Amino acid sequence: MFRRAFKGAMLGFIIVSSANADQNAQSVSLELTGSIEPRCELSNLSSAEANFAIEDAQIIRFDIYCNLEMSIGLSARNGALTNEAAVGRNGFDSVYVRQYTAFLALQAFDFKRQIEGSELVGGISYDVTDGVVYQTSGSLQIQLDEPLADGYAGEYVDEIRITVTPSLAIDAFN
Repeated sequence: MFRRAFKGAMLGFIIVSSANADQNAQSVSLELTGSIEPRCELSNLSSAEANFAIEDAQIIRFDIYCNLEMSIGLSARNGALTNEAAVGRNGFDSVYVRQYTAFLALQAFDFKRQIEGSELVGGISYDVTDGVVYQTSGSLQIQLDEPLADGYAGEYVDEIRITVTPSLAIDAFN
């Protein structure tokens, strides 16, 4: 009988202790957060200059990192190789200009575009929204329509700018 009473007392103590534990319980809520800033950048440019003195085609290679959908833009100062000194002295004449075609390629998504140099004067942009690129390589090939060697003597120049930007509004992530 003592054994039964003791078991009953222990069971009662456990139940009472549990009831007191619930009354004294405290809970804490934890908020888990994190964020990754949008980032698009060009790197590892194979060259910052394309010299057409010997060959009529030049390829510039580069790497892109972008952690969300992106746009890639191209713009050019002249849209053609231009002998600016001759144009300044003699006025505009096609003999002082060498037109070109640009071929833009991104390894990701098998992205390829052909653009006439004259289209680049106002700038042109392409959304690459088939997915997130993260890391890929790209190239810009410039092909002269006529050999530079057959032109008027002098230095021919143009400047092309490549820009990568997130194509989605950054506010969508905040």
